Amino acid sequence: MQWYSISPSTDEKIIGTFPQTDGMGPGYNLKGANSVWNLPNLRKPDFEPDFDCFRLDKKAKLTDVISTAIISACGFIISDKLKNVFDEFKLPPHIYYPVKILYKKEMISNYYWLHFTDDNTKDIDFQNSTFELTHPLPFFRNDSIILEGKEFDILTVTKLANPDYKFFTKRLKSQRPQNKDFVVFDFLYESFYISDKVFKALNNNSITGIKTLLQEIFMEF
Repeated sequence: MQWYSISPSTDEKIIGTFPQTDGMGPGYNLKGANSVWNLPNLRKPDFEPDFDCFRLDKKAKLTDVISTAIISACGFIISDKLKNVFDEFKLPPHIYYPVKILYKKEMISNYYWLHFTDDNTKDIDFQNSTFELTHPLPFFRNDSIILEGKEFDILTVTKLANPDYKFFTKRLKSQRPQNKDFVVFDFLYESFYISDKVFKALNNNSITGIKTLLQEIFMEF
C-alpha cells in the first residue's frame, strides 16, 4: 500500500495567503476559558470550545481545508464536503466541532474543526522500525541521526539532545496490524498520513486546500 503525507496547502495560487485565517470574529476572547487557544492536544477537551468564528484574511480563498495558526492542537479546519469523504474511512479517535467562517462579510457555517483525541504512536513496533532525526529544511541538513530498533524513550531523549532536528520515518511497522486508512503520529515532523484509497477519494471529490506528498517509506499498517 502507498502512503501520502497530508497537510494544509501553502500554495497561495490555491489558498490566496498562508495561513488563511486572520484571527477570530469581533469580540472573541482568545484568553477565555473556552477559547480555541486552550484546546488540548490529542485528548478530549473538558469544556465546550468556542469556535465562533474564524475570520479569513482578505487575500484568502475559501477551500475545503483552511490553514490556521490560531490552534496548536492536532487537527484541521475542514468543509462538510471533506468530512463526508473522511466519514467513509476509519480515522484515529476524533471529534468534529461545527465552526463558522467569516468570509468577505458572509458567515459560512458548513465547516468543522476535526479534533484528534489520540494518535497511533502506541501502535508502532519501535524495535522493528527506523527513524531519521535531521533538520526539517533540506538546505540546513549537514548530518542526520538514524535510530533503528530503539524504544520510544530513547528516541525522545535523542530528540531533546538535538532540539533543532525533527523525526522522519524511514521504516515503520505496526505491532497491532489492522486495516487503516488514516494515521497520526504526533512526534513526527510529517504527522498525518493517508492510504492510497483516501488519496484517490480526495482527488475524485476535487478536495481543495490540502497538500499531499507520496512517501517513499515502508509502512506496515
